[in-house]
Amino acid sequence: CQYPRRVVGVAKPWVTHLNLSQNGLEGSISPAIMGMKGLKILDLSKNRLKGDFEPVVFLGGGFQCEDSSDSSGRARDNMYHRQCNRDSECAPGKCLFAGGLEEVWMDDNLLSGTISPEIGRLHRTLRILDLSQNRIKGTIPATMGVLKQLVEVNLYFNHLVGTIPPELGLCVKIRFLHLGVNHLSGSIPASLGNLARLEQLDLSMNQFQGTVPSTLGVMTSPVRTAACDRPGGSCFGESMRNLVLHSKNYCTDGQLTNWQIMGFKQPCATGDPSPLYQCKSCENPYPSGGRSNTLASPAADCHAGLPPFPGAADMSPLAPAYNDYPWGPVMPFPVPVGGVGPSLRLMILSRCSRTPSVYSVPPPPTPAPPPPPSANPPPSSST
Repeated sequence: CQYPRRVVGVAKPWVTHLNLSQNGLEGSISPAIMGMKGLKILDLSKNRLKGDFEPVVFLGGGFQCEDSSDSSGRARDNMYHRQCNRDSECAPGKCLFAGGLEEVWMDDNLLSGTISPEIGRLHRTLRILDLSQNRIKGTIPATMGVLKQLVEVNLYFNHLVGTIPPELGLCVKIRFLHLGVNHLSGSIPASLGNLARLEQLDLSMNQFQGTVPSTLGVMTSPVRTAACDRPGGSCFGESMRNLVLHSKNYCTDGQLTNWQIMGFKQPCATGDPSPLYQCKSCENPYPSGGRSNTLASPAADCHAGLPPFPGAADMSPLAPAYNDYPWGPVMPFPVPVGGVGPSLRLMILSRCSRTPSVYSVPPPPTPAPPPPPSANPPPSSST
């Protein structure tokens, strides 16, 4: 637990880091946590917390009186950290934005609520959101599109349903995106191709339909044999375009299909011997084991040798208008448009199983056999 103290005047603690990981905590998250306005890093991972995590989304920070950074002096003690709207309310201090969660680690708990649209309140500061290995249900809200500081999103192993909101493609700083092992359906939005900094992607074990967008990169596994299906070839990308996730042609004899859809900027482990699929750097992608990883991205040289990617479509129609929300970002919201995609090396594999699973694409229904002819047909009516 870390907090700064004022050097002179009223010594007022202001908690910025709270780590209660692996403490065997039970029960629900108290709404009292909303009073920790200065909290930046919250780690409640690996406990047995239940219920909703919505109180956390109200820790988006706010404007308050702070000490001036110039020589004019400090905010008066009775105004220090008080909410404000303008500098004149804090003289000789300043009215500055303070607080706002930057990292939320709540993985490996028993949380069962939903991801509220109010998560957009964290749009100024949130960089890391890890809610993996819980029981969170409901949909992924479109308001996540305003979380423009996001670098890492991990919602692995939950009970999320619905589609991936195309607005997620507005979070152009994302480097790690894991939505695997949920109940997501619909098509994979081409807008994810707008995430040019993306280094690690996992959409496995869901119920998607359609194809994997070519805006994400190139398929390197299973390894292709056709020379034309390599960079520069006449049918480059054809294998991925022809791979239909909801097709029933990949498993036989009533087996069920589980899809593994993963992409990496990990050029030394692509599974493809062609140097055209490899970046010059052999560093592991973000994150390479361990939290808050600051490993430099190998993305800078990963476009070399590959033909131009189509990139994402114009994102302007997805620009969120949240005028009804008090936390709404100042409009106009910056909207990135199409460009080069993340150039991931994609592994798209179908796994067949006879064991039913909520993550499986079911086989086509077997038509019912016609009823057998009756041994004693009813007597015909006579006139």
